[in-house]
Amino acid sequence: MENKINADELREWTNKQTESPDRMWQMIYNSMAEPIFILSNEGEILYCNRATEEFLEMPSKDILGRHCYELVHKLSHFIEGCPFVKSMGSHKRESYQLFMDKWYMVKIDPLINDDGDVIGAIHFITDINEIVRLNTDKTNLAEIVENTCDAIVSIKTDGIVKYWNYGAEKLFGYSEDEITGKDIRILFTESKKEHYEEIMKKLLSGETFERFESALLLKNGDEAEISINVQPMYDERGIINGISFMAHDLSQERKAERELLSFVTESALRLKKPVEIIRNNTEDIKNLLHSDKISKEDAEILLNIQITNADKILENLKELNNAVVKKQTSIPDAYAEFLKK
Repeated sequence: MENKINADELREWTNKQTESPDRMWQMIYNSMAEPIFILSNEGEILYCNRATEEFLEMPSKDILGRHCYELVHKLSHFIEGCPFVKSMGSHKRESYQLFMDKWYMVKIDPLINDDGDVIGAIHFITDINEIVRLNTDKTNLAEIVENTCDAIVSIKTDGIVKYWNYGAEKLFGYSEDEITGKDIRILFTESKKEHYEEIMKKLLSGETFERFESALLLKNGDEAEISINVQPMYDERGIINGISFMAHDLSQERKAERELLSFVTESALRLKKPVEIIRNNTEDIKNLLHSDKISKEDAEILLNIQITNADKILENLKELNNAVVKKQTSIPDAYAEFLKK
C-alpha cells in the first residue's frame, strides 16, 4: 500500500482486508498479543486483530464501524483528553493510562500521508497491570528502605557506592551526596580491608556469606562496632552487578553488654567472700547445736549476727544497684524499679 493515500483509500483497503484478507498480513496482524485497531480519521474502527476480539469479548463484525469510546468507555462521545483526538491535532503519538478491571496503556499513532494529512490512526492497548503493580511495590519498598533505622547500602562490583539510605547517613555521618560515587573501602580500617576483599571475592564467585561483625570507620574518625549482612544483586540475566550491605550499629549493645559484665563482676566480688563467711559460720552453729556444745540462746545470738551480716550485704548491693540505675538511663523501667528495691 503506497504511503500517498487518502482517508477513503484507507477505508477501502481495510474493507478489502475484512472481506478477503491477505494471508501473510492477517497472520502477522493476528500474531500480535496486543489489541490493535485501525481507525479512520473520525475515530471509527475500520479493522482489528484477534486480540481485540478477545479484549472486547465480541466478534469483529460487532466491532467494525463503531467508535472506541462506545466499546471501551461505554459512552456516546470521546472522553476528555482522548489520545485519539489529541493525536489528530498534534500529528504525533499520544497516550494515557486506562484502568478497567486492571491497568492498560492506550497509545495512538496517527497515519500520515506524504502530503502531511492525517488519514487515520493505529490504536494500541497494552496490559501494564504487572508493571504498575511492580512499580507500586518498588515505591513502597523504596520508602521502607529509605526510612529504616539500619544502614542500607548498595555498591557496584568494584566497590563504588550506588545507593546510601538515611540510616547509613545517620550511622556513618556521610550524606548521600558525599558518599555516592566513592569507594566503600573508606569505611574499613587498614586491618579490615583484607577481610573486605575476601568477602567480595567470595560473593562475586557466587558464594554466600554469613552475617559478620566488624569495626567500621565513621566520618568523624571514630570506630563503630557494626553487624553486617551482605548479599549479591543480580541483573535480568542473572549476572551479579552489585552488592548490597545492611549494617546495624552494635555500639550501644556492646556498651550495655560490657556494663552488664562489669555489674555482674562487681556484684560477684561484693557477694562471694561475705556469703562464704555467713555460710561457714552458719554451718559451725549447726554443728555446735548438734553436739550440744552450745545453748539455744547462744545459737540465737550467733544467728542474729549472721542476719546482720546478710543485711549489710543487701545494703551494699542496693548501693551498687542504685549507682547502676543512676548511671544507665537506658535500663527498662521495670528493671530499674527492681534494682532500687
